[in-house]
Amino acid sequence: MRDRAVGAIAARLGSALCAALFVSACFGASSQLDVRLAPAQNPETGTEVVVARVTDRRVFQNRAWDSRRASAKGGIPAPEQAVRILARRHVGSRDQGNLVATDDRTVEDLAREALARGLREAGYRVLEPGAPGADAAIPVEADIDRFWGRMITKWSRLRFEFRSVLQVRGPLPGIREGATLCGNYLLSRGGASQSAYVSVVEKGLETLSGNFRDVLQRAGGGSEGPPIGPMRCWGDG
Repeated sequence: MRDRAVGAIAARLGSALCAALFVSACFGASSQLDVRLAPAQNPETGTEVVVARVTDRRVFQNRAWDSRRASAKGGIPAPEQAVRILARRHVGSRDQGNLVATDDRTVEDLAREALARGLREAGYRVLEPGAPGADAAIPVEADIDRFWGRMITKWSRLRFEFRSVLQVRGPLPGIREGATLCGNYLLSRGGASQSAYVSVVEKGLETLSGNFRDVLQRAGGGSEGPPIGPMRCWGDG
């Protein structure tokens, strides 16, 4: 019995070591995540809107790690670095560093794309800032409270999760007085890959855009269902 228990513990330790080595191999060379949210088709006609402003309001914590608050390896990041940080990764108790958007992308860009997708799916025609007619379009603004992910390796399992919380407002049904939008996704699996973590962030953004679409459609009478009250974000409390 004792030999069997020792063998089981050794097997678990071996699996954890393999998982740790696998994560290091996958993420050691590059910490960039090329997140690309598929856009929705822009209606040819309809009320024209523009995502006029998206501001990253996250406050980074000077702490080793916290699943609910943004933090970075090495302490508080400079503003030009903070706008690209998406997550941190840990293998056991070891901090493996930051996961960031690619050089040409920021969290504000990703949030803007999610909002634009939700607006299009709700039937609004979205114009790009500076495009012809954008000055006359209805402006939508957003502040990013949370836009954060983590990757943890424990034993032989890897846990990926991503959470976002945005405050959105604009002169449209459902957001005139402001609305809180959430986008969350969780994946637990026995192996890791860079594409898997990219997928987690993208699915979290898809959830965010889908929630935005539902708020707009139900407030405007565009879909069946009861009015949506204040949104409680997964992991709050």
